[in-house]
Amino acid sequence: MKKVFIIISIFIFCSVSLSAQDKIRIGASAGVVISSVGGDDVEDTSSRTGFRFGGLVDIPVTEKFSIQPVVGFSIQGWKVGDADSEVKNNYVVIEAKGDYEIVDGLSLQAGPLLGFNIFNSFDFNEDIDGFASTNVGALAALQYELPFGLFFNAQYDQGFTDLIDGFDIKNRNISVSVGYFF
Repeated sequence: MKKVFIIISIFIFCSVSLSAQDKIRIGASAGVVISSVGGDDVEDTSSRTGFRFGGLVDIPVTEKFSIQPVVGFSIQGWKVGDADSEVKNNYVVIEAKGDYEIVDGLSLQAGPLLGFNIFNSFDFNEDIDGFASTNVGALAALQYELPFGLFFNAQYDQGFTDLIDGFDIKNRNISVSVGYFF
């Protein structure tokens, strides 16, 4: 937990320092996550709906390309069996998106992500052993920004890390968010 706090503090400090420079923008977003799992050991599961929110910085590199570091909170998981049982994972997520503007306002994004599992439960029982503390993955997204800073983002991310020790189970998430650059 201390590592997560330190990483978030560094991100906030860098964001405030960078905001004083020209064209670097700070934003915030919130949205819905439809999460599930995949892998060889996945049986009889379905998706679960959660939410996400976070802060981001848009750092222009060229006229068409920018870097968007993101720090956020995401509630993920999946349903098991009869869909009355749920696995719930809460993550602090750090993303490093490359953002390429295809046409005016519309951009394609991709990059790595790192999630820190800060809480997990199965049917509200917190005594779960074997959950991985981190999730490493990649993402691809489309983002549309209106001229006054409001933006819409649709994203798919895939985890590469097994979520439970000894089982081939990996995160798969689709999210839709709305945000604003200040």
